[in-house]
Amino acid sequence: TTEFHTGVDFRFRRSANPRAIIGNRNFPLPRQVAARARLADVVAASSCFPSAFEPFLFPQQFRWPDDFPLAEVESELERSSGGSRAWKEGLPLMDGGVYDNQGLGSLLLSYRDTENPPVLLVCDTSPPQPELYHYPGPDRRGWLTLNGARALMWLVFVTAVASAVAVGASAWRDPDRFTLRGLLVYGVPLLFSLGVGVGMVWLRDVVGQVGRLLREKVQVPDAWRDLRRLTVRELVRMVDLRVGSLMALTSSIFMKRIRGLVYGTAYADEEFKDRLAPVLIYSLTRESRLFERYPWLRPGKGLRRLAETASAVPTALWLTDDGELDTLADAGTATACFALLRFVLHDRDGRLAAGDPGRAELLERLTREWREIKRKYGDDDAETVPVDGAAAPGGARDGAAV
Repeated sequence: TTEFHTGVDFRFRRSANPRAIIGNRNFPLPRQVAARARLADVVAASSCFPSAFEPFLFPQQFRWPDDFPLAEVESELERSSGGSRAWKEGLPLMDGGVYDNQGLGSLLLSYRDTENPPVLLVCDTSPPQPELYHYPGPDRRGWLTLNGARALMWLVFVTAVASAVAVGASAWRDPDRFTLRGLLVYGVPLLFSLGVGVGMVWLRDVVGQVGRLLREKVQVPDAWRDLRRLTVRELVRMVDLRVGSLMALTSSIFMKRIRGLVYGTAYADEEFKDRLAPVLIYSLTRESRLFERYPWLRPGKGLRRLAETASAVPTALWLTDDGELDTLADAGTATACFALLRFVLHDRDGRLAAGDPGRAELLERLTREWREIKRKYGDDDAETVPVDGAAAPGGARDGAAV
């Protein structure tokens, strides 16, 4: 997760290492507290991505067992933090992707200072986005200003109150006011008029709350003074432009930038400099210089079409079509196989593990799998894929084990 007090990662973890920090250095968790946290609550906090969910408050919104209630949890947290009352107000947690949307930082941390770090197969399902934000076209200004809308609301309020008084007075003089006819003639209009009047009062209160929030959160002293000359259409367009650009910023531009920074950190790490195999969801649609040396590696039309279909599946909390899951799974299988093959074949100098006896076996397995994948999707050159481990001439010098 990402904690929203200091803006860094907050990790729920289980480790045999007594020095392993649970939480983070700013807010370390005692092991007896971390051990009682439910996995469901941890996953819920990790799923709170901005704009869709509000922060998940730790420990107040977590469910604790009967033998370790919230009061005891807060007491233990306060005691372990030297009397700090920060835990009493709660630590707001959100999606860990805000800080590292690949999870790659966790792997780099886990394998740091190991003698023989593994190759990291980094899967990225973000589709290519040539246009992160589209500016809406011009629109008519309209004629009703917000000042005019305010005057219209007062007119509706006064009319509703006057109508309620008039209907009530008429009902009072009519002896048949309690009959069915009287209910329809007087009761329904009276309730309608009162409802409109109360609704206008409620709407005015809501607008007042919005103004107070703008003053407190955005430091806008008097929003009405600046907005009252706008027309209703201009206000709608203004909201559309600001919310749309904000969503593009948070969900696309920031995420893309964070992903680039994390990738850059991984590629700059000497231990993993030549041990990263990126698996992009659109890999099968891109050209590669390896195709000149290994033409059988080039995906055919069927595989490219599969990758394009998978790339078009939107990132969402659920799938709307039963076939989308199969498409993503098939594309993931093919793309991972392709990425590993490309990784092994690209290492012609054997920098990673020259002479590793497992390299030939891996290459044979990958090429056999690639042949079956190409055959499944109707690629005409499927039979040209080698299946005897001879995919990379020159033996172990041309590749390395993964």
